[in-house]
Amino acid sequence: MSSDHSTSNYQQAVREAAFGSPSVLGRLIAIAALRDRQNDGYRSLADRYGAARIDNILRQLHVETFVTWLNFSLAQQMQDLKVYCNRTGKQALDGLQELVERSIPPGRRDVDRQLVLSDLEVVTALVRAEL
Repeated sequence: MSSDHSTSNYQQAVREAAFGSPSVLGRLIAIAALRDRQNDGYRSLADRYGAARIDNILRQLHVETFVTWLNFSLAQQMQDLKVYCNRTGKQALDGLQELVERSIPPGRRDVDRQLVLSDLEVVTALVRAEL
């Protein structure tokens, strides 16, 4: 297998994993699901395409996706959460707070973690009232 073909395969796998959801929140959850919390790596794809290459890309995407959602206004977060619910169903709101808490990249500042979780609590209540 050529290096270009291998590179293309892992890039496609990362794109599918990271951008399979139309919502930023969905992407954050999807990327976090690839992370092995015990080994602090992204093993599922790394085992297939090379640990260092995949791990670095997913680690960066995980942080970038988290920061994107963190920097959204409440209105943007609410719209993104609606997109997420349209794809996954209203039942996705149940347990979402815990799921997102587990999806926060390691090493993030406590203030950032708390802001994301408090924003999520507010927008979840608003979206739940609308759906």
